[in-house]
Amino acid sequence: MVRRSRAIPWGRRIVFLVAVAPRTQRRIVRWAIPPAAAGVIGGATWLGVQSSATPTITAEDRIDRVIAGVEREPDWSLLERDLTLVRPTFTGSSAQVFELVVALRGLSKRGVADFERAEQACHAAGFARCERRSLEEMRAQTHQVTLDLALEELAWHHGDATTLREAIQARRLAADASDQAKERAARTRLRLAVVAPSPDARAALLSEVCALRPSSCDALPAALERMAATRPDRAEFHLLSPQAAETGRQ
Repeated sequence: MVRRSRAIPWGRRIVFLVAVAPRTQRRIVRWAIPPAAAGVIGGATWLGVQSSATPTITAEDRIDRVIAGVEREPDWSLLERDLTLVRPTFTGSSAQVFELVVALRGLSKRGVADFERAEQACHAAGFARCERRSLEEMRAQTHQVTLDLALEELAWHHGDATTLREAIQARRLAADASDQAKERAARTRLRLAVVAPSPDARAALLSEVCALRPSSCDALPAALERMAATRPDRAEFHLLSPQAAETGRQ
């Protein structure tokens, strides 16, 4: 006759677990608590063991979800706290562009655009045109994108070279290596190449574009020219010399 071992209910396992030494607790915690239950007891971390059942959602993530339109009925009081946490991470002109995005997307007014506050932030950011029509255009440019992309779009279309560089430097680095993320990174570097302060800086940025999009290496000067054509103010853009273009392809 074959004896079957009875499974010990995980509730009883916990009683046993808390009676042993802390080091032993950590060793047997995976036996004592099923993964699904670990997320219920104490949230993401219990007894010093990280559970994969509860992903960490940051303040930036929640802001992104609202701007992108994923979270249509957010907890506005929580979002206000998220803005307070994120705000100090922006400095210089990027801080004003951040405030402009907050006002345009109505993040502090339950989704209703605050054009008065947006106009103030627009002027503080040094944008040339801050009348209502331009602000409406900016609001459209920040529709259903993430916070970092909203900053880049506004700086690209309305800011000077310094504002663009600061806005992009303030962006979070993408954690994934997907084709979509690489494409966004390549476009960002092309934009930075347009406003690069020197031919060497421009060539270095184009080298990065080539690494991200190997198929575009031979057409980098043309791609740079097309990107420059989308920038309203091309005063700071000079055509890339053949020597610098060759450096970018290497």
